[in-house]
Amino acid sequence: MPTIVITGSDTDVGKTWVTAAIAAAAEKDGVSIVTQKWVQCGGLEAPDIAYHDQYLDQPPSEEWKTHRSPYRFSEPVSPHLASSVDKVAIEWTPILESLKALEAHFDWVIIEGSGGLMVPLSDKQLLIDGFQQLAAPTLLVVPNRVGCINQALLSLEALKSRNIPTIGFVLNTMDPDQPALAMRDHASTIESWSGVPFLGEVPYQANLKECAWPIWNQLKTR
Repeated sequence: MPTIVITGSDTDVGKTWVTAAIAAAAEKDGVSIVTQKWVQCGGLEAPDIAYHDQYLDQPPSEEWKTHRSPYRFSEPVSPHLASSVDKVAIEWTPILESLKALEAHFDWVIIEGSGGLMVPLSDKQLLIDGFQQLAAPTLLVVPNRVGCINQALLSLEALKSRNIPTIGFVLNTMDPDQPALAMRDHASTIESWSGVPFLGEVPYQANLKECAWPIWNQLKTR
């Protein structure tokens, strides 16, 4: 399973953080790893890719930057709007060619999605259309907060309806002041209703280089 997708039940749920953590765990395990973000909005210098690399002892060289982030836009808005502002259409061919180049050089490629699954890339295509075409195993990041059950089940149902293989979901604790009763319930409820395995929880302010080790150990065997 050399290529996986990390998506989220919403924007700002910690996809970049979880992607960086899993990449760091993979590198620690001796895997040649690279991350990719097809569409970066709000940063022409690909800040999410740069964030991933902060936690790698040997990040990929600068020559891979264009392949790792084929579309970069200035405005921090939805991809369809950001591409419209910059007058650059998002097309699948450059994305897939960049991915193939990375797959040929690295053992594993971790793709971080932009926002949630149903984010529009244009007036005709959604991000999930690309994931469906790729058919790569997908991991869903869910914020461990009140309201996450609905978002998670909707996202997992969308993946299922497109026959996109789903590895599992992780819970990311971003706010420790959420009701403890709800936070303890989320994993079992989402897993029970969706049938998708729960792979672990990322604690609040966890050590990024250590927290994803149990998740990585499950990913590499699936």
